[in-house]
Amino acid sequence: MRNLLKHIIKDFKNGESIEVYVIILIILFLVIITILGIDVFGRFGETIEKAVIFSCFLVLLTATLKNKSEFYFLSTQLRAIPSNGLEFLHEFPAELNAQIHNAKDLLFIGVALERTIITHYSYFQEKLAQKHKIRFLFVNPESQALEVALTRNYSPTDLITTKMKIQSNIESLIKLKKMFPEYIEIRVIDNSLTHGLTAINPYSDDGILYIENYPYKTVGGSLPKFSLKLTDEWFKFYLEEAEILWQNGKVVN
Repeated sequence: MRNLLKHIIKDFKNGESIEVYVIILIILFLVIITILGIDVFGRFGETIEKAVIFSCFLVLLTATLKNKSEFYFLSTQLRAIPSNGLEFLHEFPAELNAQIHNAKDLLFIGVALERTIITHYSYFQEKLAQKHKIRFLFVNPESQALEVALTRNYSPTDLITTKMKIQSNIESLIKLKKMFPEYIEIRVIDNSLTHGLTAINPYSDDGILYIENYPYKTVGGSLPKFSLKLTDEWFKFYLEEAEILWQNGKVVN
């Protein structure tokens, strides 16, 4: 009882739920006078009592709707807060390209890495000339893992065409490897991969990982996408997994 009184006093001080307490008092008043048989309102008593009761229900309904609206607003705000600082995206931010171009240590993991190689090939050559380190890990085009990887796609993807794309990308990188054998590494893995990854200076203070999920039979492609900085909780986990994949890859010369 004491705790209840403290709660009521606190609500009055904060101006919360005042209308509810007023309604409770009115209802208690009506109950008491009814029990005692007191006719306060005279010949209009029944009409007035009904009006008071309907008014109480109306106020309660309004308060309920208000609380529901406030709850919805709060839940919307909470959903907008990224979990553990993560922000899931449809596209990587525009600064990704600049970060790749300015990096000294890069690791790319993906099925075919076609867009990566087409977009940055000339920059890769420049970076290798500056003795920067670049690693590439593809799904092995000659393994059954590629067939499994392609089953994830929402739209049918031709196996032979994808094989040719991977082989063509690897051949393009081999040309760079012949020019800069010490600074570029290429590997393939007999694993279908669950996500693609771009690691930018992963062992530096400004290290960052860009990760895109490889979903199964869903519309929209590789979603969601997100990034992790060195200070983020899951950075070490994803980087460690990337290195395990790399260690299990087969060297391409």
